[in-house]
Amino acid sequence: EMIILPGGMPGTKHLDASRTVDAALRSAFNTGAYIAAICAAPMVLGKRGYLQDKRAVCYPGFEEYLEGAVVTDARVECDGKIITSKGMGAALEFGLALVEVLCGKEKAEQIMGNCFSVLLILALCSVKSFSPNVVVLAGIAVGSVWTAATTILQFFATDVGLSAAVIWNFGDLGRAT
Repeated sequence: EMIILPGGMPGTKHLDASRTVDAALRSAFNTGAYIAAICAAPMVLGKRGYLQDKRAVCYPGFEEYLEGAVVTDARVECDGKIITSKGMGAALEFGLALVEVLCGKEKAEQIMGNCFSVLLILALCSVKSFSPNVVVLAGIAVGSVWTAATTILQFFATDVGLSAAVIWNFGDLGRAT
C-alpha cells in the first residue's frame, strides 16, 4: 500500500488541513505502508512527525517544515517507507523510486532504459495514443508527477497485487483513487 502526496501550492496547504488526509497518513504510517511526497508536500509529513530522524527533501524554501528530518541535497530520498522528492524537476527519479519499491529494481531499470527512447519519440512526433508502458514513460519524461505516479500505480501495482491510494491535490482536495 502507498499514499502519494503530489505537492504544489495551494494544494499542499489543503492536504495539510484535511482531516481525511491526516487519517489516511496516520493509518499508513501506523501500518507500515509507503508514504511518498514531492515538492512542497513533504512539509505535511514533517509537521506530523513522520520524518523524525529520516533523510528527506522538499522544494527549496520548505525545509523548515521538515521537522525532525535529516534534510539532504538529494533530488529524491528513500528512507524506510518514506519517499520524498524536491519537485517537478526530479519527477523522473521520483517516479522510478516509486516503481522500484512497488515492483522491484529490475522493473525500474527497465523503465529507465526505455526513457531515452520515449524522450526521442516525444520530441519527434505527437502521438495521441500510447501503450500503457509508453504512457508511464511519457508521464515521467514530461515531468508530470500526477500522470507518472497514477499511471505507474495503475499499470504496475495491479500486476503485483498491491493496493494504492493517490491523493489528488487540485486546490479543493477530496478525490482519492
